[in-house]
Amino acid sequence: MFSNFDPSQEYHDIKGIIEVNPVEKKNWLWFIISGAILFILIVIWLLSMRKKKAVLSVQPVVNAYEEAMKQLEQLRKQNLPLKQYYSELVDIFRLYIFRKKEILSLQKTTDDLVLQLKDINLEKEQHAQLSQALRLGDFVKFAKYVPSNEVDINVFNTIKNSITTIERSESKTSA
Repeated sequence: MFSNFDPSQEYHDIKGIIEVNPVEKKNWLWFIISGAILFILIVIWLLSMRKKKAVLSVQPVVNAYEEAMKQLEQLRKQNLPLKQYYSELVDIFRLYIFRKKEILSLQKTTDDLVLQLKDINLEKEQHAQLSQALRLGDFVKFAKYVPSNEVDINVFNTIKNSITTIERSESKTSA
């Protein structure tokens, strides 16, 4: 179907160019609005940071030795599964040695910790017992080793005695 057209009129297949006046964009309004929103967000963030600093409370400084002994007694009273018991026992020692001697033991392997413990002047036999107790903790945690009750008591006493020895040697050097 064709559209109606008058054959007597002149045929124009291409239309002429129509002039269009460009419209001025008002981007400055968007810049002002976004800048104001950004300014308000920064002010809110700074005010909230100031409040958080004021809310921080000062925790009393706790003696690392007293805290370790308290945690050991609490651990002894609890009836935990072996894996959790040994994990917490070793963590108590690691935290104590970190706070007392500033040995970064929390993110180290047991072998790295044993090497660092050579520098704290433990007797050779006590160092050997402590390293054996720490490695036994790894065996229980990772190799599913099940020690006897007697071994549990020996490991607990070894770690407790090591903490006490380190504390005594620390107090002798500071006195």
